[in-house]
Amino acid sequence: MPPLEARLGLNYDDKVWSFGALLRAVAAQDRVAVNQGNIAGQDIAATGGFGVFSLNGGWRANKAWQVSAGVDNLFNKSYAEHISRAGTMVAGYTQTTRVNEMGRNLWLKGDFAF
Repeated sequence: MPPLEARLGLNYDDKVWSFGALLRAVAAQDRVAVNQGNIAGQDIAATGGFGVFSLNGGWRANKAWQVSAGVDNLFNKSYAEHISRAGTMVAGYTQTTRVNEMGRNLWLKGDFAF
């Protein structure tokens, strides 16, 4: 069972400039069924909680074009989801550990609407 999760976001948009912040907090999970699961992931052991903070901003040049940029996991927190898809069972291999999620991630996006 996935642990309790909360997301708190704050956004600003004046149709030219936009800014956003997101805090994702996940509680520790100690209710586990070791070595059980399915193709989406296996239950290995209890998991500690974590919090991840992300920021983004954007500029709308006109009605058609917008450029956005952001940073996810701003503080480069090392964490793994309780049931990680990246750590699912592969035939012939025994899953023994969780796979950490991506660290700090910078991104840039362009949008064109017609």
